Amino acid sequence: MLRFARMQTKTHLLVRRYSIVLASVVFVGALGGAALAADATCNFQRGQEWSVKSGDGANVVIGRVENWHAEKVVHVSITNIQIPAGLPGAGTSTEISHAPFSCRSLRGSVGALINTDSAPSQGFEDGYQQWQDANGGIVTIGVDEVIGLMLKWKRQSGN
Repeated sequence: MLRFARMQTKTHLLVRRYSIVLASVVFVGALGGAALAADATCNFQRGQEWSVKSGDGANVVIGRVENWHAEKVVHVSITNIQIPAGLPGAGTSTEISHAPFSCRSLRGSVGALINTDSAPSQGFEDGYQQWQDANGGIVTIGVDEVIGLMLKWKRQSGN
């Protein structure tokens, strides 16, 4: 399950809403995961921090890499997500504490390697545990698309 760290002005309820909204992305990944081939070239490593190709300032921090069914899953935190003008919290940033990506989707989403000794978000381990407990799936769309879904929900809900 995707879990978001809250902005200073947000409540725990809002964090849970983000999780529910984007859980469908993970569910889609669970359905499509068996059809994806194993990725022997998944070279992501814990502690790496990557820029997101969309160029909006967001970064991805690798918290864990492991086998999942027939492929690798890369568990990440997405940090420094800028809240655009017109949305509550505009001008600030937020993060997604835990998101489990297919290696292929993540590889297509990241740009430059920024650091090799970064720590994932504070809520990463809790999100990972929720993912395990729920026998969760993986995200098979790009990081920028996940961010877009979160911002779309924020726009529609007014939160």
